[in-house]
Order: sequence, then structure tokens, then C-alpha cells
Amino acid sequence: EIRPRDWSSDVCSSDLVASGSDSVVLPKAVAGNVVFVANAGGNDAKVYGNGSDTINGTAGATGVTLANAKRALYVAAANGIWFSILTA
Repeated sequence: EIRPRDWSSDVCSSDLVASGSDSVVLPKAVAGNVVFVANAGGNDAKVYGNGSDTINGTAGATGVTLANAKRALYVAAANGIWFSILTA
């Protein structure tokens, strides 16, 4: 799991998704922030919001799935609210 304190930039690439329980926790959603997450692993990964943040209207604690070999931009439309833009 990659936790917010592990973020050294607004880019996260995870190539060690060994199981479906591997995950990323986004940093706190601050309006205007953009984070790029790439799942280069062999399995789907879960992406969780930080605390009470939501992702696409889903509770951060529930998380959203980022399929293997996919990438997504997570855009903070407002404080506490992430929206994802997935690659094709």
C-alpha cells in the first residue's frame, strides 16, 4: 500500500500489484490538485481517498478499482472531492 506520506510528487507508479488487495491512498484532496497513478502491475489495484475524501462520489474508505495496465488522473474538483479520468 502506498500511503499519502509516501508521495514525493504528484506521480505514482505501482508495478508491484501482486494481489487485488494492493492499494494506493491518495493525498488529501485540495481543490486544483492533480495526481497521476499508473498501475503497471499484474493485478487490479484499489485507490482510496484520504479520510473523508470521495472519489467519483464513492466514499474514500470504499475506494475505486484501477485495472492492471491502466492509468488515471485524479483531479480534486474541490476540497475533499476527487474525480478520476481513466485511460482507454
